[in-house]
Amino acid sequence: MSAPTTAALLDQIRQSLVGAALSYTSASAANDVYEGYLFALAVTTAARHRAVVWFETVAGRLTNDLVFRTSPGRIYSRTHDYTHAVLRLGAAPELEVHLGVRVVGKSGVLHECDLLILPKDTADQCRANSADPKSSACVLAVECKYYVSPMPLGMARGFIGLRTDVSPTTTFVANTGSPSVAKLLGARAAGQYELGLIPAATAQIDGFGQMVRNALRTYVSKHDPSFSI
Repeated sequence: MSAPTTAALLDQIRQSLVGAALSYTSASAANDVYEGYLFALAVTTAARHRAVVWFETVAGRLTNDLVFRTSPGRIYSRTHDYTHAVLRLGAAPELEVHLGVRVVGKSGVLHECDLLILPKDTADQCRANSADPKSSACVLAVECKYYVSPMPLGMARGFIGLRTDVSPTTTFVANTGSPSVAKLLGARAAGQYELGLIPAATAQIDGFGQMVRNALRTYVSKHDPSFSI
């Protein structure tokens, strides 16, 4: 499976997030832009299922100038005015979609979530108190991997450990894979993974979209069961 270039990923993000200005450029690392591509897929999936979507900065300012983290950070950090998406699904409390935010696992250890969906009220409390969100608040956490060669088995092993400390619904997504990685994830990840997800891979894109939809539907069913997704 080929590794998509930065230019190809940027093109896909721009097609999905029409009218938004991006902090990524042609000089950005492809692994960072790959995470932004998955962010765009998650946001457009939510919109396709009737979510009202807008973007805010850490300070709560509405924006279409999207500034994304390219290294792990705190949800309350104001080093830069980082951007997240806000989702409104019926009468359910709003959700936020973030890149590169740390959460506190069951063990008390901090873990980076490459892509994270959590309730807005939780995120607001964390920003107000300079606190990290607990993994138990996660609606969906995604581990994203980008490789230009077959993925080493250690990446899958690390993910299996991560999901035990964060959430059993934590999802693994990568642009590539290997037979050993696929075998381990098939046995231990309960279907919460997609390997070979690139812009041309329709089946994998649909599979990831379905995982996002399932997470949103589970959340909404608890808060507004009359709203169908």
